[in-house]
Amino acid sequence: MKILFFLICIQIGQSAFASNLRGETIKSIIFSLKCEGNVESILGAFRNLKNKKAALADAGITYRATGEEMNEKITLKFSEPFVLYGAKSTEAELFLVGDFNVSADFLGDPKPLIKKMNLTKADSENKNDFVSPRSAKNGCAPTKRLRKFGSGKFKFGCGWCNGG
Repeated sequence: MKILFFLICIQIGQSAFASNLRGETIKSIIFSLKCEGNVESILGAFRNLKNKKAALADAGITYRATGEEMNEKITLKFSEPFVLYGAKSTEAELFLVGDFNVSADFLGDPKPLIKKMNLTKADSENKNDFVSPRSAKNGCAPTKRLRKFGSGKFKFGCGWCNGG
């Protein structure tokens, strides 16, 4: 009976650890998507998970990394969706090429996110792009970006120019 109790306690402890790791990972990824922090902390939110692959798997998160330096790509897949202002996503990505350096594809209404993040229509050919205002002093600062694809699908994330 004592052994059974001990095994149950271990299982509960592992489950609590996995749940906490999942919550902390989602919090860190959402901070990155919202461009909170500097470029190093945004990159670190993804890169620092490398040594936690087994624990992430227990928490329902798959970590995959390919390439290196400017071709680096890190993908996190979540068994259960995470939610940002009502929209849901099951995957987040760091990829240092293109408009989005960290991003997630979402299903849901983008309007609450556009409003909460204070995004405005981008000065681009794509009428479905929204961005956060950039400071004229630092045009390379991390910038929030949202791109609508229609049918309740959109990409949201953070981008910056090479060199930070």
